[in-house]
Amino acid sequence: MQYIFSNTYTGVKMIVETPTPVWINTETTVDNTMIPVMAGFSYVVPVSESKVNLRLDAYAGWALGYYFERTSYEGSPGVLALYSGGGFMADAGGALEFAIAPFILMSLNASYRYARTSDYKTVESVSVNIPGYGTYTVPTNDPFNDASGKPVAIDFSGFNIGAGFNIRI
Repeated sequence: MQYIFSNTYTGVKMIVETPTPVWINTETTVDNTMIPVMAGFSYVVPVSESKVNLRLDAYAGWALGYYFERTSYEGSPGVLALYSGGGFMADAGGALEFAIAPFILMSLNASYRYARTSDYKTVESVSVNIPGYGTYTVPTNDPFNDASGKPVAIDFSGFNIGAGFNIRI
């Protein structure tokens, strides 16, 4: 699972389009999470007889993206809307592995991940009562679009580095 740190912003949002647009003050906190579903291969190259290996990895699959948006309208209690989307993803990387026991390896690894998710829609309908304005509802399957009406894409791509213990049998 991959997570993008929370972000909070304030501004105005249009809650009624017709007959007359209604804009109200909002405060929104967003969280983004991605779950990779991938398959691929690893190729191990022995570097020396001293139990050191170089491992090369290549994986591809589908990224399940989740966008959590908690919005407070005109100071009302926050309402949480969950959006889900997805997209193609791929990882390519390698690791330097050191055997510390016959089947336990310590590794230092690095990779690049391409994962761009889009087509986000609400998972289920949520409503909030805004004092002085009435009830505002975000319906099920409501698309997550930017101000110009284009679908928002969330990019989880980037470099990954790490260390770990691997059990190989």
